[in-house]
Amino acid sequence: MKFQYTLGQYYFTTDLLIFKTDGKNPDNAFVDSRQLHLDFIKARDWYLKSANQGFVPAQDALAILYNTEGPLRDIRAAYFWMRLTLKNTQGGIFGGTMSNDLAIKNLSLFMTAGERESADRQAMKWAPVSRQ
Repeated sequence: MKFQYTLGQYYFTTDLLIFKTDGKNPDNAFVDSRQLHLDFIKARDWYLKSANQGFVPAQDALAILYNTEGPLRDIRAAYFWMRLTLKNTQGGIFGGTMSNDLAIKNLSLFMTAGERESADRQAMKWAPVSRQ
């Protein structure tokens, strides 16, 4: 699960920070930053493999991915994955600057009551699948 999540992070992160050292003195460590190519489709696919097995950080990452401007922007999917993150963490926060409750509230502004109710029901019935 975590490996699949890490691959998703690889495709959804713009900078790769590599910490290097000369091998003699750890105080001489430096950071090598390299640009990566974003691939939203591959990121989503790897996050889904991990999230569907119940890995909560991947569920949270999907909420962020679907709420990001780009080819996969889908407010209803972002709401569903954020709701599922809340369900599986009892309201915990995984990264970001906004609490999950506030994110849910903001996402819900762009949805009808029926869409919210449907996503809420789907999240409450959701169960992880076996390893893929």
